[in-house]
Amino acid sequence: MRRPLPPLNALRAFEAFARHGRMTLAADELCVTHGAVSRHIKRLEESLGLALTSGPRNNLKLTMEGERLAGELTAVFDRLGAALPSAPAGKRTLNVACVNTIATTWLIPRLSSFLAANPGVGVHLIDSNGPTRDTNIAIQLGHDAPAEAAEILPFLERYHGPVAAPQQLPEGPGREEALLMLPRLVSRTYPQVWEHWAEASGVVLPTGVPVRRFARYLHTIGAARAGLGATVGAWEAVKDDVANGILVAPIGFVRALTPSVVVRAQARQDPLELAFCDWLVEEGRKSVPPEP
Repeated sequence: MRRPLPPLNALRAFEAFARHGRMTLAADELCVTHGAVSRHIKRLEESLGLALTSGPRNNLKLTMEGERLAGELTAVFDRLGAALPSAPAGKRTLNVACVNTIATTWLIPRLSSFLAANPGVGVHLIDSNGPTRDTNIAIQLGHDAPAEAAEILPFLERYHGPVAAPQQLPEGPGREEALLMLPRLVSRTYPQVWEHWAEASGVVLPTGVPVRRFARYLHTIGAARAGLGATVGAWEAVKDDVANGILVAPIGFVRALTPSVVVRAQARQDPLELAFCDWLVEEGRKSVPPEP
């Protein structure tokens, strides 16, 4: 007899929102828009005749019915994932969630060595800041790593520092102070980057400086190139621009408060996942930090 179930996409959207607590993070996991997640949850509530969330749109909380349903759905999806058969050895595709900046500037340029060492294996990168329903393994910044993860393995020390287009700054003395007075370029994906840099470097940020916001961290680097202000550039993302004089870093770079880490949501003995983690650690050792 057919079960009268709500649409699967609506159930997945609600479960992802309940797990992350934010529509944007659920949208990133499912590779859909924030609005799509919101519509799925609304349709689910209508089909069940229950309010699963409450509160203002920018601070939704689960109702008692929502918490109960979310717990059941997470357990069901976990059991479903464990029941699915694995692909034959040597013909697998490893799904890896990875923040866009690390994927673009560090991981992809090195990925050919992992693929060459593992013939027949594919790597599918998913633009997400943390493990997803379909990815047990994720590469992210250490301060974003979920505390409930089964394994958090540091593999790459991060360095960052303020950068700007050279025409934005005067020559000679006072260049460092002028850099910190430029409009601060900030992304939705890493909004606290200036505060993290200031804490790591021991610098007190001047007050009253305008802030210009962008969707992605790499957008702030592009905006800095265009002379729209200063951003805190990750060394791996800006080192070529600094070497070519497109950007300047008068204050230099400092080690970030946290490294880049590889996260495994479940500590399963998956040979391909373990090989990928070992490869990341080895590649991290080869990375050259900036000059002091």
